[in-house]
Amino acid sequence: MTIRVAVLTISDRAAAGTRRDTSGDAIAAWAEALGYPVVARDLVPDESDLIAGRLARWADDAVADLILTTGGTGLGPRDVTPEATRAVLDREAPGGRPEPAWNAGAGPRGGWSPGVGSEAGLFGIRVRPWER
Repeated sequence: MTIRVAVLTISDRAAAGTRRDTSGDAIAAWAEALGYPVVARDLVPDESDLIAGRLARWADDAVADLILTTGGTGLGPRDVTPEATRAVLDREAPGGRPEPAWNAGAGPRGGWSPGVGSEAGLFGIRVRPWER
C-alpha cells in the first residue's frame, strides 16, 4: 500500500526566507527513503489561519493520505500549531497523539511543545512539534 505524504513546515523565519527548512527536508527524505511519495510540501509562518487553511485544503482535496507538520515556535504565545490543527479536525485521535517533546535546540528559550495526532476526513494529520 502506497501512502502519499504531504509535509507542512510552520516557521516564521523559514517563511521569511531567513532560515532553511531543514526539518521539512529531513521529513521528506525520511518518507521517500521508506518508499512513501511526498506529493505536497509547503511552508507557512506560525499563523493560525495560514496553518489551518493549508491543512484543510490538503485534506479536503485528498492531496495526501498523511499530512506531517513540523516547526512551530515551541510552547509559548506564538505557538498556534496545535490549535490551528484542531480547528480542521473531524476528530482527534488521543491514542495516536504524539507526546509533548523537548526542543533542546530551540535556543535560550527552548521548551516543551505539544503534539497533536488527528483525523480530518480519511486523512491523518500528525504534528511534529519542533524545527530541526
